[in-house]
Amino acid sequence: MNLIAAAVSKPGDVGRKVGFDMSEGWGMIFAAAFTGLFVLLAAVIAYRTGRRQVADQGRVEHQHWVRQNRFDAYQKFIAASDAVDDALEERRRHPGIGNAPLTRTLEGLMGAKARVQLVGPDAMVRSAMTVVTAAAALQQRMGRPVTQILPLNGQEWRELTEALVAAEGQFINDARATLDAPAE
Repeated sequence: MNLIAAAVSKPGDVGRKVGFDMSEGWGMIFAAAFTGLFVLLAAVIAYRTGRRQVADQGRVEHQHWVRQNRFDAYQKFIAASDAVDDALEERRRHPGIGNAPLTRTLEGLMGAKARVQLVGPDAMVRSAMTVVTAAAALQQRMGRPVTQILPLNGQEWRELTEALVAAEGQFINDARATLDAPAE
């Protein structure tokens, strides 16, 4: 018997155990319970950390996918715009070739604009539409029957091409800014 138990024991309690005695068995039970709780807590933390890491990785991969698709769409739009520039210059130098090559390149530009619309964002769609509008204005002016008789004068050609070049330059600047920004 320990001293505290002896002090509170009654005279007839000699030999009988009084109070709670912590034995090795109870110590093992508490240690096992504590270890089990610790393992359960560690498992929950590891699970949540793993889920967060997978979600973060998925978000990063999605942003990369969006940025790559935008890059491809913008690159195709710029290439289509360059083809329109070449067709316009060819049409201006050789008025007799007709509008068919220019119309084909404008259709290609419209298809490239549709892809820009698909990948966005809206600011890029507006920028692409500005390029298409400027190119269509040139094509419309060159397609008039009077152009066959009276070619575009230098001032009118310069104004229309400057509008197209400015729109193309703005599209490139907008594309650069969009690609540098984090994708949604």
